[in-house]
Amino acid sequence: MSRWGVGKSMPDEKKYVFMSVKAIRGREATKIAEHQNRGWELVDQSRGVVQTTLNFRRERPTMFGSKAWAAFRELDTKTQLRVGVGAAGLVVALVLAGVIASVLGGNDELAEASAAQTATRTATERPTGTQTPTAAVTSQSASATSAPSPSKTSKPYVYTGPRYQVVTIDEDVSNAHLNQYWVYTKDFDYSKSGFRKQVKAIITDVAHREGSDKVIVNVVTDKEIIAAESNATIKSFMDEKGMDYFTSVIAPKEKTDWVAMYVGGFDGNEAKPSDADDAFEISWLAEKIEGVEKWKPRL
Repeated sequence: MSRWGVGKSMPDEKKYVFMSVKAIRGREATKIAEHQNRGWELVDQSRGVVQTTLNFRRERPTMFGSKAWAAFRELDTKTQLRVGVGAAGLVVALVLAGVIASVLGGNDELAEASAAQTATRTATERPTGTQTPTAAVTSQSASATSAPSPSKTSKPYVYTGPRYQVVTIDEDVSNAHLNQYWVYTKDFDYSKSGFRKQVKAIITDVAHREGSDKVIVNVVTDKEIIAAESNATIKSFMDEKGMDYFTSVIAPKEKTDWVAMYVGGFDGNEAKPSDADDAFEISWLAEKIEGVEKWKPRL
């Protein structure tokens, strides 16, 4: 959500419009550039448990009414009276026009929100047989290591989605203490609707291996995004590459190759664990498919 208000800068006392935008961790640079292109100035940013709040401002345009009122006050009393009577009809028309405009208008500065990370451990440290960064997960191995024991009345779970690799796992993320999987897979054709079903199949398989739909799963098609975003590797990556590299190389990649983030069991608005249906969702992150979908994998 956006927060609006009016303030003054200290040196020249100009009035500003303020707005706060919540950005998914790792997408701050993209969001900042987007709003700067629209004339907004970044004031500061606050990094929370699962998202970053970006605070912007821009100078409020001088309204015609304020100038007219200043001029009106300079007139003598009799002239003010004549102007006031003659403008009465115009005021009514302007008020009506304002009501119509307010009904038809809208605010296109919408905020985004999603999840982020706090604590880490790599996939090779997992005691549950999770794939190492160099071993791809196939449908046979994933189902063999994670499928629940079938009952007499249900069929055994079999993974039929695309091949993928669990590169890194960040553990104990947020106050919901979720495990966060970073998954690499091949490129998707965003022009075909079937890619969403494939992404959900990967997330469902990871949830089976986790043994719970309360988990975070990031699906990317470029491993460098994982190196730049996973809690396990972000420090070493930034030490080696630097912020300029992140801004010029990683941020553009994320627009196309950070496909989706699933977060299950966490209420982003309240910043707390939750079993409510609204606490399970996929954020489609690639620029061509951006959106949020309430969904949970069936286990």
